[in-house]
Amino acid sequence: MERIKSGEVCPRSRGWFTCLECFVYSAWLVSVLIGAIALAALFYIMIHGWYSFYELTGMSRFGMVLAYLPVVWIVVLIGTVGLAYKNFRTTRRGYRYPVWLVLVACIGMSFIGGAAFYWLGVGQVVDTHLGERMSLYTSSLQQEIAFWDQPDDHRWRGALASTSAGWILTDRTGAEWMVSVMHLPVGAHQLPAEGALVHLLGTSTQPGMVTACALSQWPVDATRTAAQLAQERAALRAQLAAHQLSSGPCMTLAQRLR
Repeated sequence: MERIKSGEVCPRSRGWFTCLECFVYSAWLVSVLIGAIALAALFYIMIHGWYSFYELTGMSRFGMVLAYLPVVWIVVLIGTVGLAYKNFRTTRRGYRYPVWLVLVACIGMSFIGGAAFYWLGVGQVVDTHLGERMSLYTSSLQQEIAFWDQPDDHRWRGALASTSAGWILTDRTGAEWMVSVMHLPVGAHQLPAEGALVHLLGTSTQPGMVTACALSQWPVDATRTAAQLAQERAALRAQLAAHQLSSGPCMTLAQRLR
């Protein structure tokens, strides 16, 4: 009463409180949407990581997926869910609901929105554009390229060209590798067109020379569906598995399949 008498408490119009309520709901909705975008990017990255050729890395499939996940999206998701919870609790009726129900509602709405955004391709667009524009962020495509640019781990990526001396693969650094395709399985002898990008599994016993054990064309369109990713992986795995009972240079590599 003393504060009212001294003028410290001033009355506010109903419109002011209505605007405040609308602002809080808008902030809650924006938090949920940002969480949904973070989940869409996580879905995209996890699905691509799930179909990586983890067998030759020494990691499990699940470990490969975790290696793909950038911490930034997990932090964004946790932060936006916490912000959405706080905003909702400050609404006029938010205090009536238990904490667990509000959290489940916020996470559930972000999950549904994330699944919808992933289906619409938003996760892939956000991940790719951030990788192109932010030096500290590594997109799923950049991680995939780095995964295949590992000659010391029997993985190559580059442009394949036919010359009078044979097949030459030029990798990202500009280095040229003479590729022997004589050990490729019968079904893999239809090599990609001249200059096409390929990813290759093989062995190298001499500098600048590669014996191809499995080979597949690098997709022109980076936005592949889960079915296309599974098909690419199955084709490479089938080619490599064909060497398990052979006595050629690819046998040791093929026996690492699990």
